[in-house]
Amino acid sequence: MDKSLLSEDDIFINQVFESCNSYYERICDHLLREEKVDINYLHSIKEREKKFPTGLNTGKICVAIPHTDFQHCETNQLVITTLKRPVFFKQMDDPTKLCGVNIIIQILFYTPDKQVELLKQLMNLIQNQNFLQDVLDANNKKTILDLFEKGN
Repeated sequence: MDKSLLSEDDIFINQVFESCNSYYERICDHLLREEKVDINYLHSIKEREKKFPTGLNTGKICVAIPHTDFQHCETNQLVITTLKRPVFFKQMDDPTKLCGVNIIIQILFYTPDKQVELLKQLMNLIQNQNFLQDVLDANNKKTILDLFEKGN
């Protein structure tokens, strides 16, 4: 994974959220303060989630990969959040079903040309339950950075 997409400032470990909306509100507030997104980002990502859910039932450990239009982002970045207890997201492949997500990998795209390659890399990573378990077990940001940089 490209090291420039990762920052300790955008890694949150063992977080607790009541819902995906409470996740979006807290994380988007952080991103807005960091000037990584514009004022319309929160509304845009919530609306996109309604139309195109991002929960992935990848096995024992489930993942969500929320993102929205590049026009609302000021950088290319990953925001990685591990959860103390799952947050329910509608499934990408079947929006009538929910999956309890343990890891959220939010993607910020400033340039749309990065989107396809980055999603491909992430899909390879999140299909590996051992990788996901290592991320979930990590108790510091440096370990998570190392895991994503190595890609395994």
